Amino acid sequence: MSGEIHLTTDLLLGIIGTSFSLIAMVYSYMNSAKRLEHRLTALELKIDPIWDAIRLEIPKLLLSPHTDEFDELIQKSINGLINMTIIEVKRLLELLDSEYQKAISENEQGRAIGIALFRATFRARSVVAN
Repeated sequence: MSGEIHLTTDLLLGIIGTSFSLIAMVYSYMNSAKRLEHRLTALELKIDPIWDAIRLEIPKLLLSPHTDEFDELIQKSINGLINMTIIEVKRLLELLDSEYQKAISENEQGRAIGIALFRATFRARSVVAN
């Protein structure tokens, strides 16, 4: 044997078969990725209005009879984080934590849920903004 490869019909058919298999695998993977991207986009379109409602409507329910500082910071957060300093963002998170604990201790479950949802969206937005 001199190390040469002799191209036989069986070897040629094997190479062609393997090539088709690899092409089919790549095509299947690409098709799956496109379907997944489409599903994620559709899910995002369905969830965005819910998050917008949480971000814009729940804070309005949290206003008054709280402290003026709490109401002021909530109102600023509704208008957008661009108007808030880092200190104000941190302070609002502290106040939200305090209000959440108060709602839990007073067994105000609806208020606690509202605070928790708003706090989650506010934290997510403040992380992205910073």
